[in-house]
Amino acid sequence: MGGEKLIINNYYLLQLYGYTDRLIIKPFHESEQELFINLLTNPSVGRPLVGNSPFLINNQLVRTFLDHVFLEFPGENNNWLLYSIYLKEDKIFIGGCGIKIRKNGTSGEMFYFLSPKYWGKGLTAEACSFLLKNIKKQKILKTIEMHIQPDNYPAQKVAHKLRFLFMQIKLREYYNKKIIVQHWILDLTTS
Repeated sequence: MGGEKLIINNYYLLQLYGYTDRLIIKPFHESEQELFINLLTNPSVGRPLVGNSPFLINNQLVRTFLDHVFLEFPGENNNWLLYSIYLKEDKIFIGGCGIKIRKNGTSGEMFYFLSPKYWGKGLTAEACSFLLKNIKKQKILKTIEMHIQPDNYPAQKVAHKLRFLFMQIKLREYYNKKIIVQHWILDLTTS
């Protein structure tokens, strides 16, 4: 296990890479940009992330986002932890997961996305569990949130498996469009 350092509020947060029983999880690299764009612009994958926002169904918007956040602002200016997920056995790219670190530097929002071919196999929980376990060891982030659409029952199941607690239903704005989401939270200081 190893990684690159990311500076959050004067603390070094290590961007880890490693293995689970079935997966390889490693920091996003610009060479994977097309893999991410192809997956995120798939409506089955993008809509659960941001509802009916046009953002994730537009290749150019996704490309601009990845360029801006991950390529133009690496290291200390980057408050995103984005990981690529590969099957360990045959090294096939199947998705991504990560955490958007809040400006306060002590909390973040977890997100994930997988190719539909790999849904329902427990791979999301496996990847996110690896990420959470390693983030918790670093003792920098105190809470992690998830925002889940109320009809996304598989995502709710993942949140339960990861020990997130349901807090409330709220209205959330994604790319200038308001959607109703469930707010889930994980306290890293007690879990």
